[in-house]
Amino acid sequence: MQKRFAANYAQYEESHWWFKARRHILRRLIIRLAPGPHPHILEIGTGPGANLYAIYPRNAVITGVEKDPAQAERARSRGPIPVLTIAAEDVADALAGTPFDIVTMFDVLEHIEHDKRVLSTIHQLLVPGGRLLLTVPAYSFLWGPQDIVSGHHRRYTLHQLCDRVRRAGFAIERATYFNTLLFPAIACVRFLKRTPKNPTTDFKLSLGPLDQVLGWIFGLEAWLLRVTNLPFGVSIYVAARSVDRVSTTRCESS
Repeated sequence: MQKRFAANYAQYEESHWWFKARRHILRRLIIRLAPGPHPHILEIGTGPGANLYAIYPRNAVITGVEKDPAQAERARSRGPIPVLTIAAEDVADALAGTPFDIVTMFDVLEHIEHDKRVLSTIHQLLVPGGRLLLTVPAYSFLWGPQDIVSGHHRRYTLHQLCDRVRRAGFAIERATYFNTLLFPAIACVRFLKRTPKNPTTDFKLSLGPLDQVLGWIFGLEAWLLRVTNLPFGVSIYVAARSVDRVSTTRCESS
């Protein structure tokens, strides 16, 4: 992540319509999992920590980890949830003997060079049958300045992500694209900004009062995802369950 973008990331995460709508969607998706009493949840890559107090069940026992010391400190300053300064690659050694019911990585995996290795590491952290919840950016043809300033290594297709997750020892429970309703507009912006000399974040763009409308449109997908999977989108969501061997579960978008 570029330093200038990282310095402003907490502000974007707190107030930008995209982040607020995504939290609404993730909260609804997690609620549907109906975790048992006091589930132990690990969020890898908390960033400034906005998710920690917004998307998880109130009865959950939550632990966060974040590689960037400054972002981890911001997350710790929000409240009592512990946030450890650990890289995703080291989390299994650091938290050995602390099994979790759910591990989440929301727009984190694409930042990790050796994503397959980290997915296998997460498998070690889960109780038998524990869940992994992931979101990642979709489609390499949407690669643009935001990926550069964010420090991404890749974008995924649904098939690519599911294949990596299955090979790490998980059975796919659900896999869908999302951020579908705004896909045409976002794709147009990405193509127009394809090769800038000085890449800047998309989160600096604003349409003034229309930003609220964009957030409302994106947030509608929380309702759509209650009833169906979406066939394409700017992002991907996968929920998978830990198994003893590689699952043969098919990964389909609808």
